[in-house]
Amino acid sequence: MNRCGGSSPTVFRWIFILLALTVFMWASTVSGEVPEVSGTITSDTTWSGTVSVTGDVTVAHGITLTLSPGTLVQFVPNDDDQSGGSHASRTELIVHGSLVAEGTEALPIRFISAADSAVAGDWYGIRVIADQRSEQVSLSHCEIAHAHRGLHLEAAGHRLDVVVNECELHDSAEKGVYLYSHSANGRLEGTLSGNQIHDNAGHGVHLDGRSGGDL
Repeated sequence: MNRCGGSSPTVFRWIFILLALTVFMWASTVSGEVPEVSGTITSDTTWSGTVSVTGDVTVAHGITLTLSPGTLVQFVPNDDDQSGGSHASRTELIVHGSLVAEGTEALPIRFISAADSAVAGDWYGIRVIADQRSEQVSLSHCEIAHAHRGLHLEAAGHRLDVVVNECELHDSAEKGVYLYSHSANGRLEGTLSGNQIHDNAGHGVHLDGRSGGDL
C-alpha cells in the first residue's frame, strides 16, 4: 500500500543539518571578535582588519611582518601582559626582522592607542632594530599616534633600509621619529618624505650616529 504525503527520516536529517550550518555561519559572521596578539612572531606573518595588541609583540630575526592596507592596530594602554621590552607596563612592537606596512590614501594603516580618550604615552611605540643581519622598514600612508616614542629605527652593527612616506606621526610623549646608527658596520639608509610629524613632546625627527655608525 502506498502512503502519500509521508516524509522520509533522511529528508528531516538533511533539513536539520542545513539549519545547523546556517546558524553556525550566521554566528561566525556576527561575532566580530577582534584577535588579540602578544609574544614572539617566528614565521612571516600578515595582519589585516583590526588587531588588538595586549603585550609586547616581537618579530624575530629574519622574519617579516606585513600589514595589509586598512589595518587598524590598537595597543592596550598602560599595560603589557609580557612585562618586558623598553617599559614593563607599555605595549610595543619590537621588530628584529622587517616591517612592511604599505597603506593607501583611501586605506591607511593605523597604529594607535585602544583608549577611548587617548593621551601621549599610552603605549611605547614601534622599534625596529637590525642587530643580527640587514633588515628593512617600509611604511607608507600610516598613522602612529599617542606612543611614548613613535618610531625608533636602529642600525646596530648591520644595515637597516628605511622608507617612510606619506605617514602621520603625532602626539608622542617623546620623539616622533628616532634614527639611531651605532657600532662598526651599522648603517641606516633610506628616505623620509611627505610625512606629517607634529604635536610630539620631543623632536619631530632625531638623528643619532655614534661609535662608527652611519646615517
